[in-house]
Amino acid sequence: MLNILYVFIIFLFFSTTCVNIYGQELIINGSFEMNLRCPEGVNDLDACIGWTQSSANRSSDYFCSCALYGDAKSVNVPDNTFGYQYPNSGNCYVGLSLSDVEKNYREYIQTKLVKKLVANEKYRLSFYVSLADSSENYCPLINACFSNEYILPEIRAKNKYEHLSCGANNLILQFNLPVDTSIIMNWIKVENEFIATGQEVYLTIGLFEKGLTNKKAKKVLNQHFIQTSRRALGSYIYIDDVSLIKVIDN
Repeated sequence: MLNILYVFIIFLFFSTTCVNIYGQELIINGSFEMNLRCPEGVNDLDACIGWTQSSANRSSDYFCSCALYGDAKSVNVPDNTFGYQYPNSGNCYVGLSLSDVEKNYREYIQTKLVKKLVANEKYRLSFYVSLADSSENYCPLINACFSNEYILPEIRAKNKYEHLSCGANNLILQFNLPVDTSIIMNWIKVENEFIATGQEVYLTIGLFEKGLTNKKAKKVLNQHFIQTSRRALGSYIYIDDVSLIKVIDN
């Protein structure tokens, strides 16, 4: 009995210490492991708890190893419509189109934070990305937008795909992705530290920049793409293990 009590006390001590050192995790289901059900096919991010598709076309995707039959096989892990990739951790991840050179088509994922960020405090946002091997081009950057409300698509001209604007008063971060083939077969961690304004309630991940495909990246990576019938028709990436914590400086 004393041994059990001792183990519990040690566990409680280290759990509390970790919170004090690293800060509370502020992303709900950042690993995408919790779901309402298995995804039933493409465009089914609604099956993932805590995340939504912030675009009019609502076509970001949710991939899980439990997607085994019928249309669900298109979002299977590791073998799916857009490529072949195991999760960075667990059994699930999400995917979205960063850009399509021809139509400027973009997709986004969005979540509400556990709580509003505190003004003038430092935070660290990190996540893992991997380029789908059936992508036809490559956009070597991705953005994260923090806002105090859900971001809605802009109304654009007829026959033009909608994309999002982070807004002049919101906080936007840029993550530069590697311009080499490491991002095709591997998960690459990106992270950025920032000072909060105190208005950050929602997080949206996708491409907000006006610039699209980097010519150098496209030239390098096109030599290594696996040319299959699985065409992503743009720069399609997988995302896993999103994390946001408060940075506590010593």
